[in-house]
Amino acid sequence: MKRNKLKKLAKNLVHEEQIEHFSDLQGVGYLLSLSREHYHRLMAAIFLLVCSVASLMLAVRVLGTLLQKLSEQEQGIQTLVLTFLALEVVAAALRYFGSVRTIAATNSILCHVRIKLFQKLTRLPISYYDQQPSGRILSRITTDVEGVEHFFANILARSLCSILEILLIIVAMLIIDLHFGLIIVATSIPTLLFTFVLRQPLKFWLRVHKKLNAIVLARFVEYINGFEIIKSFNLTGWCSAKLNQLIQNNYHAHLILQRWNSFIRPTIVILCQLPVFFIALIGGQMVLENTLELAIFVSFMRFCVHLLAPVRSLAHDIQVIQDALTSAERVRQTFLEHEEKQSSDRTSRPVRGDVRFNSIYMDYHRDKNVLQGVSFHAKQGMKIGLVGETGAGKTSTVNLIPALYNYTQGDILIDGIPQTQWSKECLRKHIGYINQDVVIFHGTLRENIICAQQVNDDEIKQLIQRLNFEHRLASFPQGLDSIVLEHGQNISAGERQLIAFMRMMLKNPQILILDEATANVDHTYETAIHKTLFKLMADKTCFIIAHRLATVRKCDLILVFKDGHIVEQGTHSKLTRQPHSYYSHLLTAMGD
Repeated sequence: MKRNKLKKLAKNLVHEEQIEHFSDLQGVGYLLSLSREHYHRLMAAIFLLVCSVASLMLAVRVLGTLLQKLSEQEQGIQTLVLTFLALEVVAAALRYFGSVRTIAATNSILCHVRIKLFQKLTRLPISYYDQQPSGRILSRITTDVEGVEHFFANILARSLCSILEILLIIVAMLIIDLHFGLIIVATSIPTLLFTFVLRQPLKFWLRVHKKLNAIVLARFVEYINGFEIIKSFNLTGWCSAKLNQLIQNNYHAHLILQRWNSFIRPTIVILCQLPVFFIALIGGQMVLENTLELAIFVSFMRFCVHLLAPVRSLAHDIQVIQDALTSAERVRQTFLEHEEKQSSDRTSRPVRGDVRFNSIYMDYHRDKNVLQGVSFHAKQGMKIGLVGETGAGKTSTVNLIPALYNYTQGDILIDGIPQTQWSKECLRKHIGYINQDVVIFHGTLRENIICAQQVNDDEIKQLIQRLNFEHRLASFPQGLDSIVLEHGQNISAGERQLIAFMRMMLKNPQILILDEATANVDHTYETAIHKTLFKLMADKTCFIIAHRLATVRKCDLILVFKDGHIVEQGTHSKLTRQPHSYYSHLLTAMGD
């Protein structure tokens, strides 16, 4: 891919993501804010590492004095040797314990960040997941959090020690000999300017690389979830071509990133040799002229050797530092997402099941409303059928009852109280929702049925008998202890829906929503399930969406949807008696 074309794509990607970028200082500040709960542990670890650097600097000064005394054959050499060795040992011990404590603090911080991220995701509205690819969300809580982890585990302590070491060396040199020290400081300025200027292109390509990584991961997740369709329609070549293009873009972006790194690192190392060169050239001449003590010259040479190490470390870590700051931007963006509105003073009491829609309008952030003036009244205990063509607004209507989405106009009353005044947690606790896309978790059959509810095996077995599910349960080798794979890959679609029914019945909700819930169940089971449901839900409110109109014939009220409107409503017998009714047209079209 041509560089100009890739750069144009990169700019579009960075602009499209709409992530608020911040400066390096702001990024470091935000990263440190993530460690707020473990701040003292982290600071204690860094303090030990700082002490190790200070001990090392003292050892350097002692070494210079030792060499001076050796050249002049003075007394007290043994004491200086022991002092030098002791300081080196103390520095090594402090670095070891500081590193161990840093790793412990880092693990605690990362665990805390991941928990906070998941808690944040649970508070986001369903609309967020409609707009974000699952791969992008996965990238935020894996790859980006790992970038934050590298900052705390490898970069923070090492960079602070490197910066402190550089500052201490500069201060020590200025104290020992101000004139000579200023020369060394002046020769270090090109390195700092070079690093400062070239960090921007590095950060830009890191953002592009992370964005492309998220896109590739999202596409992988999409294709893995759709392998059945890919295989059925022989789409492997088509998918491979699309994926290959994304991977190639990511490859070229990463290649440009590494080229910048390959240029920056050796250049910084070369620039770091300038102080050593001037010390050897100027200092050596001054020693020969007896205008500079040998001890000071040795100390400066030793300081320069120690100065190279932290500078090289910072040059090597510049990409990792920018990577951590870029990851921090993306993690922060997730924390900034708007949450579902909650209020502690909202209504929180048992739901009876009286539901009233008053002229409801709704959209999914599109130009056209999917619901337009929907009004109906479902009294407690009524069975409401919702019918109509695909896209008519049935699912959108029932999604509003548990407040999964927001409506733009009108009002919804639950037991006479506006829905906005209800606690969402309380409201959803009393609503059971089953659709044809059943969610099955990896775990035992029992865990998938009870879903953290306080239910014993006897209650589960009684429910299985009511649903006439015994012979299906017998096909599971370990019964309720049988392992069910993620998405229920090792069970049939009908069995997944039966599990969903049992899960819902054990919850015993006051309002039940069935959105094509028996689409994958055969007619015999469908009849048995509805018979059982109507018994168990005699005093509860049910909303049933079905394309097979025979399913809603016994409902107390049938709502007929067309283009986001309720065009007809009434019982089955009333609607069929109306001449040229849309409901009769649907019956004829579906052969019911």
